Amino acid sequence: MKTVGLFCACAMALSIAVTLPMQAQQPQSKVPAAAAKKEPPEAARVLSLAGTKPIVIAEPGYYRLDRNWILDDAGSRDGVLQVTADNVTLDFRGYRIETSMENIAIAALGHNFTMRNGTLTSTDDQGYALNMQGGGLIENMSVASNEQASVLGGGTGTGPVVVRDSEFFFGFCCTQPGSVIERNFVYCPFGCGPISDRTRFVDNVIDSQSDVGLTVDGEESVIERNTFGPSSGTVVIVNGRENVIKDNTIKIDGNARPVIQVKNGANILEANVVVPAGSGARATVGIQFTADGNFYGNNRLGALVPVDLGPTTQVDWGGNVGF
Repeated sequence: MKTVGLFCACAMALSIAVTLPMQAQQPQSKVPAAAAKKEPPEAARVLSLAGTKPIVIAEPGYYRLDRNWILDDAGSRDGVLQVTADNVTLDFRGYRIETSMENIAIAALGHNFTMRNGTLTSTDDQGYALNMQGGGLIENMSVASNEQASVLGGGTGTGPVVVRDSEFFFGFCCTQPGSVIERNFVYCPFGCGPISDRTRFVDNVIDSQSDVGLTVDGEESVIERNTFGPSSGTVVIVNGRENVIKDNTIKIDGNARPVIQVKNGANILEANVVVPAGSGARATVGIQFTADGNFYGNNRLGALVPVDLGPTTQVDWGGNVGF
């Protein structure tokens, strides 16, 4: 069986049988057109992916593409393109990099890596589009793997990542404390996250067909104005404390399990909407608490049991309505 190295410590089941081509399994993008692309400075170096693999960027600076690169040679399983230097910017300028072998398309090992304005694709079922270990910025990108989630962080000491105005097919994992995930479309059939401490996860569209849509493991994160679903599983699991879950819209279809599950205390759940998708059925339970000491109010919950307190004690701010 094919395998590939992975730096992330996330425990994610990332293997399913796929009988259709990758493009057939990717939903239509829901991200609005990004702003005009920034032209790189005249000093930008043109990056060539011709020659022996892996290609290594070992010096900081601004790099750009001047053509599409469709790569079918194996190169290194640790990355066809390896960014080992800190403070590297790679501007795709509307072009694409595509690999079709069981490797990582881009392995960004240095700190403060920026990637923008293009498409990065891995079409092999054991290949990864991106392994970003040192933090940085991703904007105006489409990042797609065939069956594997991209990695947006490594172990302790890894910097935060900012991801905005981009698309991720097959999701991502391992975001680091202080990250910002905003205005993206994410197709994550195996779930997204886990979300770490002090993360802003705002204005995203999440298409999750898994049992769990988003896992919030950290503390003091904000999960706001996102659209989830449609889904038939538990869409948001909150394992951490002092998180704000606010103004999210969750589309469901007869979820047998709780749509939102809160397993710790001191969290705020406010103005969330759980609504059946199309002619779908209501959920069994809207919000389920299994730990004391949370705050909730003004949630609109399309569920047979809007709020399941069980034996717990919570602060009800009022305005919670089932339908």
